Amino acid sequence: MRRPEQNIGGLLDGLRRLAEGLEQFSQQGEQKLDIGGREGRMVFGYSVRTADGKAEAFGHVPTRAAETPARQPIVDVIEEADAILVIAEMPGVALADITAEVEAGALVLDCTGATRWHKRIALPGPVRPESLTLAARNGIVEIRLARVPA
Repeated sequence: MRRPEQNIGGLLDGLRRLAEGLEQFSQQGEQKLDIGGREGRMVFGYSVRTADGKAEAFGHVPTRAAETPARQPIVDVIEEADAILVIAEMPGVALADITAEVEAGALVLDCTGATRWHKRIALPGPVRPESLTLAARNGIVEIRLARVPA
């Protein structure tokens, strides 16, 4: 059994690593977003899953300098008995501008409209790529993928 001071030490070590990562992010350069001729706000954060301890970035994630900055949508992955449902918040997108494909156990979501969106989402299990359905309404994108039968 771990002693309480070991738990606190691990927590503090994790916070230190997070702070170092954020410092590296800010050192890479803050990006100003041009939204219709005016400067916009930047959103950036981490989503941490407690089940497996994995952290995933979301928001306006920095990209290479040569690329146009891409936003990363906030995403929910919902496991159903026979399907996996992915819901992404992507305001201002048109269905015609969205592409979604399954690639090496992940869903790759792209939008090349007026606002560029990109996200690679790890899928919690095997799916049938040909079953992919995509719908978008009021800035909410829904992708449904049928599970591979066990």
